[in-house]
Amino acid sequence: MHTRFPGFQGLTSPVTELAFPLAFLFFFSCTRKTSPVIPETCSTRVDFQQCVQPIFNAHCVGCHGNNGGLSLRSGEALQNLVGIPSRCDPGMLRVRPGDPEQSLLYLKITDAPGKCGSRMPPTGSALTDQEITLIQNWIQSL
Repeated sequence: MHTRFPGFQGLTSPVTELAFPLAFLFFFSCTRKTSPVIPETCSTRVDFQQCVQPIFNAHCVGCHGNNGGLSLRSGEALQNLVGIPSRCDPGMLRVRPGDPEQSLLYLKITDAPGKCGSRMPPTGSALTDQEITLIQNWIQSL
């Protein structure tokens, strides 16, 4: 017995029955979060747009994009982070220039004890050591 798909009347071959599940798997396997390629120049000079924003694009903007909360999208992340009080811990800044240990962003990506909220990103794999170090170095350079 072959299933008919809405909008595809008359197409009931085994090939069409497999096409939709395969397309679904292909789509979700291609949208998996992966670490960005970090340019070599980031090892000597941490430029936000070139070194940090790609990390946010790969791991964060899926949730911190258009949802009305904290946006980490390109063109918005920097102004939403540096020197801005945290909503979950108003006594702490999201990013305190020059001080990663007093920056909520750094505490959340390293899953430090005593921070408000959960580790970021909350699902999937944590940031790599290289990505965490880049963010730490960027905060120190501010």
